[in-house]
Amino acid sequence: MKKSLLKFTLGIAVLALGLKANAQCPTITCPTDTVINNDQGSCDAIFNFGVPAGIDFCASGSQTFSYTGVLQTFTVPAGVTMITIQAYGAQGGDDTPVAGGQGGYATGDLAVTPGQVLNIYVGGKGTDGPGSGQNCALPGGFNGGGNTGATCCSNAGGGAGAGGGASDVRLAGNTLNDRVIVAAGGGGAGDGQVGAVGGGLIGANGGTYNGVTSTGGTQTAGGLAGGTFFPNHTCSPATDGTFGQGGEGDGNDGGGGGGGWYGGGGGANNSHGAGGSSYIGGVTNSSTTFGGRMGNGEIIISYLGAAVSTSQTLGLGTGVAYPIGVTTNTYVATNNFGSATCSFNVTVVDVEAPIISCPSDTTVCDTTATIINNIAPMASDNCSGETVTYTLSGATTGTGTGDASGTTFNNGITTVKYIVADAVGNLDSCSFNVEILTCVGIKEVYPLQGIEVFPNPVKDFIQVSFEENYTSLNLTLTSVEGKIIYQKNNVTSKKVTIDVAGFDNGIYFLQVTNGLKSNNYKIVKK
Repeated sequence: MKKSLLKFTLGIAVLALGLKANAQCPTITCPTDTVINNDQGSCDAIFNFGVPAGIDFCASGSQTFSYTGVLQTFTVPAGVTMITIQAYGAQGGDDTPVAGGQGGYATGDLAVTPGQVLNIYVGGKGTDGPGSGQNCALPGGFNGGGNTGATCCSNAGGGAGAGGGASDVRLAGNTLNDRVIVAAGGGGAGDGQVGAVGGGLIGANGGTYNGVTSTGGTQTAGGLAGGTFFPNHTCSPATDGTFGQGGEGDGNDGGGGGGGWYGGGGGANNSHGAGGSSYIGGVTNSSTTFGGRMGNGEIIISYLGAAVSTSQTLGLGTGVAYPIGVTTNTYVATNNFGSATCSFNVTVVDVEAPIISCPSDTTVCDTTATIINNIAPMASDNCSGETVTYTLSGATTGTGTGDASGTTFNNGITTVKYIVADAVGNLDSCSFNVEILTCVGIKEVYPLQGIEVFPNPVKDFIQVSFEENYTSLNLTLTSVEGKIIYQKNNVTSKKVTIDVAGFDNGIYFLQVTNGLKSNNYKIVKK
């Protein structure tokens, strides 16, 4: 865990702890249900959405331990395997108005297991001196701060502060050897001298008396006491720092040494006490700095739990085609704390109607009801599965499914209506007429013999053939309104072709004349 992430981690930690009581661990939120129309011409729709990602407020957090003067504990939460520790040692006691030495700082990461209990010792500020008058036997701060001298010298009176206590975390026990990280305490102030700061791998030195300086604690030994004690004094001398304990200041206004991995030496004869040493040998990604802490110490433990993995267990992804109907997408977020599930529906609605087209009107000459074929519609839909029904009205009535071909139509005009429906009920329809005419035969007894007109009904071309040798024939084709639409005179050939492909469907009359005789033919164009 990099230090560059520490501020961010701590920033979210307080929020995480605040939410822990109410938050599910982990949690995941899906998009809301969505209804969309099909893409034009398609039986589906492309749908895009933000893919859900699981988060876990319980997996991240922090706990701050302030000075209490007694042992405190931290239990590693479920799913947490690494914590970051920030430890601040306590300040040494002041000698008003002179300040005691500031406590040091140490930080690092510690591998842990869920449920593991860590023992927390937060250092207390050393007792302040009075600034004047004797100050013997002032207690050092909780957790290793050095006291002031137990017995005052006869000439004491300037005052001094006791050493500040260290802050540490202990693993698997409560002894000094169980410490994995220590932030050192500062030395107590001397008579008019600011106390030495604690921290760093070697604590800051204290004051000098009679050529001897009290020294800060190191990684292997306590700091040395300052000064040379005169034999004629009957008061307490300054003492060296030891493992986990600051030295005592002497009875002549010497400041106490700061607590630490190894304590700082006590000050002598008005001199300030030395700072203790910090320790980071039991943690990783660690660092330590001198001073910076005023007042009591503090320990902050922060952690990031197991990462949350998110997977889709049902449905389709983003940016793909969703079919007509309802698709349920389900996502699951999982980590060491458990799992959480969310789902949302994507409904694609087919709003595109099918298409159907009918054949053109059909006219058939017959003298009785007639079976009509080849009148199937052309139907299509953006989705498959459309159904076609029909209704017959007019001369012929009835209903059916699919194709009306093969139906017997009565003489007269019947309207055929085809209706196409898709699977969701969208409709389209078309209509056309089937007319059954009572028509004359193609070959009847006419005044002019040997003339044939075919086909009838006709679609494209009328063929008129002559078996007899007529010297001159005239052909006239008229509409039912009597309008001449084709005429040819003085025909001497054996065959005439009349192009009616571009004419409207309906009834026409062809007259063939020779002199005073004529044949009249009723022609059905379809």
